[in-house]
Order: sequence, then C-alpha cells, then structure tokens
Amino acid sequence: MFYSNAGGECRLYIWRREISRCCFGNRYHVPLSNSSNIWPTGQFGILRYGTNKIVYRNIGVTFMIIGLPVTYFLIAPIDMMGLNTGSTELAIKMVVLQFIGVNVQLYFNSRFLKLSFLKYLAHQLVCVGCLLLLAFISLKAVDYLHISSNIVINFLLNGIIYSIFVAGLTYFFPALFGLTRKDIRSLFQLLSKDGIR
Repeated sequence: MFYSNAGGECRLYIWRREISRCCFGNRYHVPLSNSSNIWPTGQFGILRYGTNKIVYRNIGVTFMIIGLPVTYFLIAPIDMMGLNTGSTELAIKMVVLQFIGVNVQLYFNSRFLKLSFLKYLAHQLVCVGCLLLLAFISLKAVDYLHISSNIVINFLLNGIIYSIFVAGLTYFFPALFGLTRKDIRSLFQLLSKDGIR
C-alpha cells in the first residue's frame, strides 16, 4: 500500500502546477513548496487495530492536539499572536506533522515487532526520494519530447513514461520495494502463458 501511494503521490506532486492549470486555469498559482500530499506514509493501521494497543490512539490524539495550536499560530492575524501565513505554510505544517507522527508510530511498531527503526526510516526516505526523482525525470522527458501542447496528452504520456521507469526500478532494485528477485520471477511466471493456464 505504501508503494502505490508513494508512487502516485510523487507523480502528482511533480505535476501539481499542470493539474491546477488544467482544473482552474492560469488564474490559480501553485507555489513550489505546496507539498500537502508528498508524505503518503501513514500505513500503520493494521498493527494498531490488530494489537489493540492504546499507545497508537495516544499518538494520533497527541498529534491532533499539537496540530490545532500550530494551525492557529500559522493562520491567525499578527495582531492575534499569529503569523498570518497562507495555505502553503499550512500544507508544510501538515506534511511535517504527518511525517513526525507516522515515524513515531513506526518507532513503536519497530519496538513491538523487534525490527530496526532506523532501517525502515532510511527505506522510507530512499523510496520516496527515488520515486520523486523518477517523476521529475519523466516530467522533463515529456517536456523535452514536446509531442503535444495538450496537457491531458502530456499527462498521460508522462504516466506511461513514469510507469516504465518505476517498473525498471522495481526490476533492477526490487529490495527498494520490499521484494526479492524470486518475487519478480514469480510475478513473471504468473503473467506468462504457462502461468495463466
């Protein structure tokens, strides 16, 4: 689930300006730092519900409580002890708090399952970083090819190029997605003619 979310969100993040231009026209400006969907890593619900541990509820409630005054401080006018910032800072706040909250949950999950927290934190950063890089490269490839001036065609072409890049990354570096070479071979066997029969 993490990988499909991360892959889709990284591509949408790179295309945020084109998507907003397509939906709202040129009158809406998306700042570079608008990253409200860039950290799609909150995938720990199964362990939370499966173990019935109260610590996970406390983590969620704590970050909701922290988020409320931070939100007020960011959007309140200066004369009411706020910074009077806009939606960009609010989106950054959301990403930062989500990143911290998810990784606090990851820490407790790692302790419970006796796994290395730092290994999974690094894996998270490397995975999202690689997918962002591939999304950026596919965007530049579509710009370089300049096949069409239609944004929808370019978006679809970008999706095809991005999917090829991600498939290649998965084939050559399966460990990045929690797979092994044996898993890849099994998938190919399943998709082959002999596997379908």
